[in-house]
Amino acid sequence: PPERKLSASFFNMTESKGLFKRSRTVLREILELQDASAIFNTQVTVCGWMQTIRYQGQSMAFVELNDGSCSKNLQVILDKTYADEGVLEDAFTKGGTGVSVQIQGEIVESPKSGQLIELKAKTAKILGGVDAKSYPLPKKALTLEYLRTLPTWRIRTRTMRAVQNIRNTCAFATHSFFQGHGFKYVHTPILTGADCEGAGEMFSVTTLMHAQSKLSDIPTVDDKGEEIDFKKDFFGKSVSLTVSGQLNVETYAHAFADVYTFGPTFRAEHSNTSRHLAEFWMIEPEICFATLEDDMSLAEDYVKYCVNAVLTKCAGDVQILTDFYQRQYTTAKKQGKLPKDAQPPARLLDSLQLLVGKAYKRLSYTEGVELLEKEIKEYRAIVITPEEKKAMKAKDYKKKIKGQARV
Repeated sequence: PPERKLSASFFNMTESKGLFKRSRTVLREILELQDASAIFNTQVTVCGWMQTIRYQGQSMAFVELNDGSCSKNLQVILDKTYADEGVLEDAFTKGGTGVSVQIQGEIVESPKSGQLIELKAKTAKILGGVDAKSYPLPKKALTLEYLRTLPTWRIRTRTMRAVQNIRNTCAFATHSFFQGHGFKYVHTPILTGADCEGAGEMFSVTTLMHAQSKLSDIPTVDDKGEEIDFKKDFFGKSVSLTVSGQLNVETYAHAFADVYTFGPTFRAEHSNTSRHLAEFWMIEPEICFATLEDDMSLAEDYVKYCVNAVLTKCAGDVQILTDFYQRQYTTAKKQGKLPKDAQPPARLLDSLQLLVGKAYKRLSYTEGVELLEKEIKEYRAIVITPEEKKAMKAKDYKKKIKGQARV
């Protein structure tokens, strides 16, 4: 049958009236249809990267294809009795994980359980080959620690793609939420002379030194060399990477009433924990003519809006992350590397559902302190100051906090 273009309205998407139109069908438009039977026997052209390729004798091969538009893969059947001459030979000699291809064929109902459709390839064109011997991403599961050593490759893994899909959805939801409430988006500067937090934990930015600089090259205020002369720097004063856009966005609030900033911030705390990042994106709304209750309601609504967006658009990605941590837990358990009190990872979808399922508890600062004091008194929580933690040995610290909440 002739190739039939699947319109954007068919997939409940916004029809673009501009010049840009894809010459291929995006896999999301195929794999996320509510009624897959509506596109049976449709001719399509798809592009993407081979995730896996499996051979069945000399006459057939199965390719898992992904183009980054969704978490699911499309199974492509390369059948010698259907495909054009040379297609299967190219798959045998040039196919492999990471290879980019353009495939034209017919969407058919899949006999395999767990998937509704598959693509019978008529033509297949290799767009970009891969040297299988040097390709750093094997089919087996890889740890996050190993992926950190492959910054230019790791985004090709299912796990990192899932993280980015969720992050993309949260970023879009952030703008959608605040714009929907009439907030103005403000770009606050990344380079600043202001220490918004007042903690002194900022990354300095200077042109006074570089990798080949000597101490004698750095200008000082006097001959003693005890103080750097920042007047000779690019901005004529000491400048750092911002730790917050709050000071800047507050000035805009006095002109627009409701504003928000959403951009990169930097902290020079040398602490390698899940709660400390050298660079992250922070949302900072400011609202005028509002009460504390209004502020809390805005925060609760925003969190629930973002979580709902993830549950609606990224359920598959969340499941990929759940499976990833479950594999890590199972592997560590088999190897005997789990602590005795280690619990299996929670289903992330269930955890997210809890965040949107009911109203959040609101309490005053005084009530919060009283609650903590009660927990400490009844030995369900302990207080460890930063100084105490620094002085304690790691094993003593772990022993002290075992089974208790930290304050």
